[in-house]
Amino acid sequence: MSEQFSNITDEDLLKEKGKIQYNKTVNATLIGFCVGIFIFSAVNNGFGFFTFFPLLLTYPFIKNGQKIKALSLELARRKLYNLHTVLRESGNLQIEKCILIFH
Repeated sequence: MSEQFSNITDEDLLKEKGKIQYNKTVNATLIGFCVGIFIFSAVNNGFGFFTFFPLLLTYPFIKNGQKIKALSLELARRKLYNLHTVLRESGNLQIEKCILIFH
């Protein structure tokens, strides 16, 4: 995924960075909505195809989250974005602690 962003100019990457926070919020909201529908359907109707259908809809949102992470790492690689922030947002605390120790 990162090779997709390696050919883009710095200016275009910074424009994409502006969309990151909005995309994260929308993804989290839609994933939560789909999981909520799954739970509601499972409690009321039991398990069936339409119970699991909302979970199938979450796959594109999860893939979009991976794209956002790849964009953040490319920004950090080009030193256009703070690496500490990227690691904190990705939830990779072990690497973050190692960088803080050696930094």
